[in-house]
Amino acid sequence: MLIHMGIAGIRRGVSAAMLVFTLALFGAPLAGASPTVTGQKYSDASSTLSSAGFKAVVASTVGDRLRWPDCVVSAQRDKGTAQRGSQAVVGVSKTVEVTLNCDAQPASATTPGLSAGSPNGRAAKAAAAPQG
Repeated sequence: MLIHMGIAGIRRGVSAAMLVFTLALFGAPLAGASPTVTGQKYSDASSTLSSAGFKAVVASTVGDRLRWPDCVVSAQRDKGTAQRGSQAVVGVSKTVEVTLNCDAQPASATTPGLSAGSPNGRAAKAAAAPQG
């Protein structure tokens, strides 16, 4: 019985250590998740996030055909920072890393762009279609 309690204590210790490691590696979770802005123009997404108390930071871009305000947000990730180096930070930053698609046009055989099989690609294809 005493050995069983010792093993259970070791398991709790290992679980706690893994939690601390995970938080140190990936940052502390945010109290509230950011609003979903995937599929929006970066200018609109940035405003939406700012209104909700978040700061948009461009993590990466794909393509170079559009200016950032006109690029489409293709992915987003909430990023929390509980500490910097060995100094604890008061509160947790509310930063959202976004990936921008600056080739936001339907792909063709000769130009890169959005897949016509994706929701954003279907919308871009419909918008690019001649009206008539």
